[in-house]
This record gives sequence, C-alpha cells and structure tokens, in this order.
Amino acid sequence: MAIECTSWHQVDALVGEMRRIDARVAKIVAKRERRKALIDERYREALDDEGKVRKATAAAVRKFCTKHRRDLGDAKSRQLDNGVIAWKLGNHSVGLLSKAKSWAVALVKVVANAPEYVRIIREIWKAKLIEDYKAGKLTDEQLAAWDLRIIQVERLHIEPKLDEPRDRSEEG
Repeated sequence: MAIECTSWHQVDALVGEMRRIDARVAKIVAKRERRKALIDERYREALDDEGKVRKATAAAVRKFCTKHRRDLGDAKSRQLDNGVIAWKLGNHSVGLLSKAKSWAVALVKVVANAPEYVRIIREIWKAKLIEDYKAGKLTDEQLAAWDLRIIQVERLHIEPKLDEPRDRSEEG
C-alpha cells in the first residue's frame, strides 16, 4: 500500500492517522493480554502442582539411582519399561581445586609456568572512544590517523502524540 504526501498538511494528517492506528493497536494488544492472563490464571495452579510433583518424582529417581549405581556394573544405562536411566558425562570444564583456591592466583601461576594456556583478548574500546570524542579529548584527525571515525546516523523519527488524535480536516 503506497501513500504519497505533497504537503505538510498531508504529513500532519498521516501522523494523525498513525496516532489512530497506534491507539487501535494498543487496545487490541491490551485485550489480547487480558485474555492471555485469564487463560494463564485458569491453568497456573494445575501446572504448578504438576511441576512440583514431577520435580519430587525426578528427585526420588535420582536418589535411588545414585544409591544403587553399582547395580549397573560397567553399564552407564538401564532400559526400563517406561524409559531409560542413563549416567551421561557432561562437557569438560576447568575448575578450581577447591573453594579455597582463587582464579586470580591460578592465572598468575599459569602465566608464569605455561603462558600458552593464557589468552588475552584485545579489542577497541568503542564506548570510551565515543565518550572521549564527545568530551573533545579526541579529534577527527586523531581518529583518522588510526583509520577510525565516529559515525552518527540521522534518522527521521515519527512520534505520534499519545492523546486522542485531532482531525484537522474538520476544522475548516
């Protein structure tokens, strides 16, 4: 649907139409949200109850399987009539030896003894560049020497008023 404007009066009329559309959309969305809230409320208690029962059931299965893990022998799983119980390894991760240890101390030790396991991420601190540019601490020439520039795009922003729309065509 293509609409054309040839005057500021038409632009104002179209912004007024946008206000009316926004008002209608807001009413529709509010109505939908009220209905969704009613549906959610209707099922919330039953879903919460089922969730609690499932959580307790899973905890009981986990407790039993942990206690009787040796019954599996070398197997990692057991086929049951209603499903499979399996012990699966998660992804590898690196952790500290104990809570008493510190990541900062570990980093110092790895840097000193095996620096190939240390990576330093370096990237341009764009927010700081913009902040200093706006404060006048950086010039366009300084940025250009680093093959950089600050970009600020100007875009048309249309913001219909939130009160009831006026139709200027009714004024005369």
